[in-house]
Amino acid sequence: VELCDLSLRAGKQELLHKANARFEPGELTLIVGKSGAGKTLLLRILAGLIDSQQDEIAVRGEVRFDDCDVLQERRPAGLVGVGFQNFALFDELSPLDNVRFAIAHRRAGAPTLNAAALLNELGVPDDVRTASLSGGQRQRLAIARALLKDAPLFIFDEPTTGLHFHDIKKLLKAFDMLLEQGHSIVVIEHNIEVIKCADWVIDLGPEGGEDGGQLIFEGTPDELAEHK
Repeated sequence: VELCDLSLRAGKQELLHKANARFEPGELTLIVGKSGAGKTLLLRILAGLIDSQQDEIAVRGEVRFDDCDVLQERRPAGLVGVGFQNFALFDELSPLDNVRFAIAHRRAGAPTLNAAALLNELGVPDDVRTASLSGGQRQRLAIARALLKDAPLFIFDEPTTGLHFHDIKKLLKAFDMLLEQGHSIVVIEHNIEVIKCADWVIDLGPEGGEDGGQLIFEGTPDELAEHK
């Protein structure tokens, strides 16, 4: 997955300026930066949630999945698994039924996984109401559904928000399961423990709002520490 001179303007304000980046299979990429720097906007473009046909929005550049520019063609189903902060779970169902829903709607040719075994490995009970789960359990349930989607790219918006340390460790284990299958993961995150685990870090800034939207650094976590 590759960004080529990606820019976005809303009205007179440029929110993202000529961003170039590449997300490799089997790698965890973190996006960091100050509030309003364009992080969530970038994820929404990757997810196909920005309508470039709206009069007040202008998107330029390319977002390439192999040989497909998804800004020019409608995003093909199954390319992106999305994990935003509301999780998009069915609270009235059990975790097991949430996962079974994902199984019923996955793309053709996706590998077969045992739903109950997957939930057990991620530390999520399978026979309670999803509404009763903790924040960490809900996050891992969302990742279990993503695993069954088998998309080449997964994106998550601040997945450690409200999680305790032991929940973050389980979250990283779930990420490892995705990476071991060759998926790319792009995450907005500020938690230092997650940043240390990244293969690549992209810093948007230098500030927020009108002074944001520029890619001011990309490299390894160690190089980011030296840059700061």
